Amino acid sequence: MTDLKEKANPTGKSLYDQVKEQIEDWSFIEEGHENHLFREYIFHSYEECLAFMNACSGPVVKMDHHPDWRNTHNRLWVKWNSWDTNKQISHKDVMMAKKMDEIYNMAFKN
Repeated sequence: MTDLKEKANPTGKSLYDQVKEQIEDWSFIEEGHENHLFREYIFHSYEECLAFMNACSGPVVKMDHHPDWRNTHNRLWVKWNSWDTNKQISHKDVMMAKKMDEIYNMAFKN
């Protein structure tokens, strides 16, 4: 796995900067020695929030890559980082963030 913050292309842009357009609703958070992608989703109801979490569970299981997520009523907070990159952001995290956004935009976006 590659740490997105450190790896840069010949232009000097980090991989995070390169993929930011693809996951524009996600924030890059640094907490001590850990980095993660973060996003909050807001739904019309608790049931809709749970339906979204269930819809995301298939890709999560298939990729064997699990988010740190928490919900309260109609809100869901999601963090992605990878244990095998020492709690840094990897390509897998970006792929999963994009997948969650696809599911949200297809079926849950207001």
